[in-house]
Amino acid sequence: MLLQTLYLTAIAQEESILVDQSHTFQVNMASEPTFRNFAAGIPPTGFLFTPTFSSLNFVESFLSDPQSSEPYDGMGTSFTVSVFDKTLNTKLGTSALVSLPDFFDSVVRFRFEPTLRLAPGDQLLAEFNFVSGDDTWAINIDWVEPPGGNLIEAGGLIPAYAWFREGLIVPEPSSTELLVMGAIGIVVYASRYSAKARFVKTI
Repeated sequence: MLLQTLYLTAIAQEESILVDQSHTFQVNMASEPTFRNFAAGIPPTGFLFTPTFSSLNFVESFLSDPQSSEPYDGMGTSFTVSVFDKTLNTKLGTSALVSLPDFFDSVVRFRFEPTLRLAPGDQLLAEFNFVSGDDTWAINIDWVEPPGGNLIEAGGLIPAYAWFREGLIVPEPSSTELLVMGAIGIVVYASRYSAKARFVKTI
């Protein structure tokens, strides 16, 4: 829980995000998590979305380490997310590796560098790629929504909605940048005030 808190605090302190497409919900008894095995050889698991932005550099999903599957086994897991353009049938890119501790249960952010260039309106697939560690994790899904869904399980569309957000990370200005901008503002103000004082004195 401490590692989870530190992870989310670091995200909140470092950056802001512009969300394009999302499907989020309160994770409780109304939302039943689905458990997926990310081991090599298992067909693709992920979710579909259709962006309106022309670029993307993050994808988030609500993931959990199932208590019913070897709880507190001391094993974390590492995986990435790949984004595919379903319309063009091409792979657009793969996120940086994310390593999670044992018993993780929260939003996980996958970052893409460089930023992916998209065709707004094309349907995309965000697919999870298991790399190492405990290969059994949960994607939190919502069965409450009407039939349709965005969840891909074993390569097929399931009538449920995965918790997700996607869009752009907007870097926050650093303390140094803020100080520099403040100093520039003071200098500009002082220069204008000085010029105005000289003008009044001349008159």
